[in-house]
Amino acid sequence: MSSVLISKRDIVLPVSKQDKNAPWQKDITILIQKFVESTNSLYQTKLPPLFVDDRSLSRVWFVYKQERNKFKKENFGQTDNKQLIDHHKIIAIYIKAFLCCMPIMVNVNTTSQVKDLSDDHLKDAIKFANEFFCMKLMETILRGWVDYDNKERLEKKLDFDEERQEKKWFLILLNHYRYRLRALDILSLSQNIYYIEKSSFK
Repeated sequence: MSSVLISKRDIVLPVSKQDKNAPWQKDITILIQKFVESTNSLYQTKLPPLFVDDRSLSRVWFVYKQERNKFKKENFGQTDNKQLIDHHKIIAIYIKAFLCCMPIMVNVNTTSQVKDLSDDHLKDAIKFANEFFCMKLMETILRGWVDYDNKERLEKKLDFDEERQEKKWFLILLNHYRYRLRALDILSLSQNIYYIEKSSFK
């Protein structure tokens, strides 16, 4: 499976932005639209194979807030904003929300054309579009979780170890969670994201 990158620098998310609902809604909306446009540009179909379902995307913000408050209640005993959570957990909660709502959908009128593709990577980009976007969102938040003056970090990107197939196995994990959301533990996933940041964010 291959990832679809928009650019090395997409959006810079301010480090202290943790509002009462889901943070960075406007920025993430722009990011997912750019991601879908970039993915669609790889195909020669008459109609774009992917689109963002606005209703499902709006549910992401609700699910994020719900899961964040649940996490805070279970771990801190309260849900107010005095108990801030780190960016690894924010990413993990967002991943759960996106895998729950699946806002990137396939245009049914292009299904047969996608099936006829000979390139498995292009097929995977459609089949696992939401999982790939979760990786793009993770990369973007990791890059943006700094002061604006930190130019070195702003140029970093996910660079997985190909020999160990780290990217492939992380995508398989996301796909596993997509069908088994109850198995997605925020602490466990955030620990995986911490490891990815230390080992593969270069």
